Amino acid sequence: MAGGQKQRLHLWPVPLDRHRLPGRSGPVPTCRLQLRHLRPLRFPETRGLPASGPLDRGAHGLYPPRSAWRGRAANVAVYSNCDEVELRHNDTSLGRKPIGERAEAVWDTQFTDGQLTAIGFRKGQEAARHTLHTPGRPIRLEAESDRVTLAANGTDVAHIVLRVTDAHGHRAIQADKPVTVVVKGPGRLLGLDNGDGNDSTDLSSPTRKPMAGRLLALIQAGHTAGTLTVEATAPGIEPIQLVMKVKDTP
Repeated sequence: MAGGQKQRLHLWPVPLDRHRLPGRSGPVPTCRLQLRHLRPLRFPETRGLPASGPLDRGAHGLYPPRSAWRGRAANVAVYSNCDEVELRHNDTSLGRKPIGERAEAVWDTQFTDGQLTAIGFRKGQEAARHTLHTPGRPIRLEAESDRVTLAANGTDVAHIVLRVTDAHGHRAIQADKPVTVVVKGPGRLLGLDNGDGNDSTDLSSPTRKPMAGRLLALIQAGHTAGTLTVEATAPGIEPIQLVMKVKDTP
């Protein structure tokens, strides 16, 4: 939902990737690293958790606040079309594993802060690499639109992905401050979604909490040409402004 990447999106392109590199045959070496959900909590397991933040309700149960992540069981999956994959946490290797018929290798580990890197090998040589970082404090909003120009026909729509990031540009998946989207000019906010099936906020509401530091805004053009401005703000976070052109149709 809302354009977010789920597990199957990591898996399917790996064995099906048939793009060719110049001067070589075979699929492009690929590694896709995914830190799956932390082990969900069940009552009465939630008792005794730090009261520093609300529990996150996910599709499979309740998840602890960020302060309680450290040391909890975590499941790490790497999807690859390489022969084998090594998983590294900071400067420590968690071992190499062969890639089987399901095009994945899985590690059961514990969550700790830092950098998680998957390195794919073909014939003993590094062929692909993918890294995830523990995000820092949320400080700014970023926006990416699938288009910069809309037709002034009253139906044209732009999809804008809003991300809450830390100082290094890593998506702050723990961000929970509500984001407000305001549209000025010849257009309107058609909808704002976060992909959380448990969030009952109306899709037409201009304010919504992000899920895993991400939101999707749908912006619809009006019937007149001009400059359309989209501004996203959140408490204590640097805002973002995006400008698009709305042009008359021939």
